[in-house]
Amino acid sequence: MRGSYDVIVCGGGPAGVGAAPAAAREGARTLLIEKYGMLGGVWTAGLLNPFFECVGRGWLVDELMRKLIEAGAFASWRKERYGDFVFDVESMRRVLEDLMRAADVELLYYTLVADAIVDDNRIRGVVIESKAGREAILARTVIDCTGDGDVFARAGCAYELGRASNGMVQPMTLMFEITGLPEGWEQKSSQELYDQMIAVIEQHRLGYRLPYPRCNYAPWVFNTPVSGTAVVQCTHAKADPLDPASLTRSTIDCRRQAYETVDIFRRIPGLEKVRLTHSATQIGVREARRLKGRYYLTPGT
Repeated sequence: MRGSYDVIVCGGGPAGVGAAPAAAREGARTLLIEKYGMLGGVWTAGLLNPFFECVGRGWLVDELMRKLIEAGAFASWRKERYGDFVFDVESMRRVLEDLMRAADVELLYYTLVADAIVDDNRIRGVVIESKAGREAILARTVIDCTGDGDVFARAGCAYELGRASNGMVQPMTLMFEITGLPEGWEQKSSQELYDQMIAVIEQHRLGYRLPYPRCNYAPWVFNTPVSGTAVVQCTHAKADPLDPASLTRSTIDCRRQAYETVDIFRRIPGLEKVRLTHSATQIGVREARRLKGRYYLTPGT
């Protein structure tokens, strides 16, 4: 038995970094458990930019924006669009830890929530796995912010997965970072860049196949506040979010797509000095378990 808390928050992504200080600021002794050595989830481990529609959201979002601006780590993206901003990932990690420290949230990194402790139809705590082995932690309240619903699933709660008709889930994307963009370069549209990429593939007979059609959601190169650096959204994979073998195959495939994309970019005029710095620690999962609630929202007629 590792200990007991008023509140345990499982997962330190965007949901967890909101839930934990909310509890702690109300006076609850709060523990936040995170499997990586960082907070932020898809923002940091997943390299997910931009920070869409964040202006005027209040409370923690406003605090987060202010601290990132103070750190010189927040900038407008595509100035013709209101409310879309990009951030520096490393600064986001530090700022989130500062926020948790100020709220007296206790952090436990490198720890996986492996099971739920259920008694009398209530979740009383969680079982964790780490380098220290298997341990139990009790709490008056457990908040599932794992993104995949790991805690409520382990507790035996009913859930759904995928489309009702065939179980399909939304595709996944592995973001990656590039550097070497010329000063002042900014992508104008996904269609224009797509056409340039197709032309390069055909001209140089590269044999690559882009995993997405000509559309408005890919490819996108998001300039970050760090000069010459951007994160790219364009890899595409279909995988089972609950199957590690499927996630492994998709991650490897998306990493190959990232290398091919940079190889294409370097043959586009103006992008010759671009290079790949690193791909995200985790693949971007858009959809996994959905807890069966008491009510359903259905489309209007």
